[in-house]
Amino acid sequence: PLTFDTEKINTYEIGLAYLNPENTYQAKLNLFYLERKNAQLRDAGGSKGFFTYFTSNQGDAKHYGAEYHSRWYFKPDWSLETNLNYLKATRDNSSRDLANAPKYKYAFLLRYTPDSGFYYNISINGSDEYFEENGHPEKREAFSIVNASVGYTKEQWDICLWAKNLFDHNYSQRIFYFNNYHPLDGGKNATQARLYKAYGDPLNYGITINYNW
Repeated sequence: PLTFDTEKINTYEIGLAYLNPENTYQAKLNLFYLERKNAQLRDAGGSKGFFTYFTSNQGDAKHYGAEYHSRWYFKPDWSLETNLNYLKATRDNSSRDLANAPKYKYAFLLRYTPDSGFYYNISINGSDEYFEENGHPEKREAFSIVNASVGYTKEQWDICLWAKNLFDHNYSQRIFYFNNYHPLDGGKNATQARLYKAYGDPLNYGITINYNW
């Protein structure tokens, strides 16, 4: 389809924010519920060189969940930042979750920032598995990624040694599912849909040097 109709969304939210008297712990909790009328969803169709993405109306949908964020200074020079998310998203005429809607995501960031100028960070980020598209049954797998850095800052200078995907976790960043050519077919055209994966970056590391003029 080249066109699609208007979508209407009703959103209901309630939240709570907290800051302790010592100003060492702050947090926000948010609960939400969305009603989508005539939901506009991305889909895909075709095959080989004629494969394309499009947007179409696919009935009503509901989303509900919770979000939590906090920052805790639990010791001098030490802090822990937390992000937790839960989501349930389905169409009214289907029991299957909508695409690109993982049930949970999380992130934790531990910082050490003493007055000496040295600093250290380590973080872990993760997500549940979820459907890549609404038009096929393939999912991106769940994953957890660890990043870390150590640095030194003084006056205008900042020097940082960093590593991303520290444990070299192999995870999908994008997947495709259609009947395109595949090397295992021995040069023949595919007769069945196949799964293709584009992977996230492996372990990579480096040094960043900044000077603030």
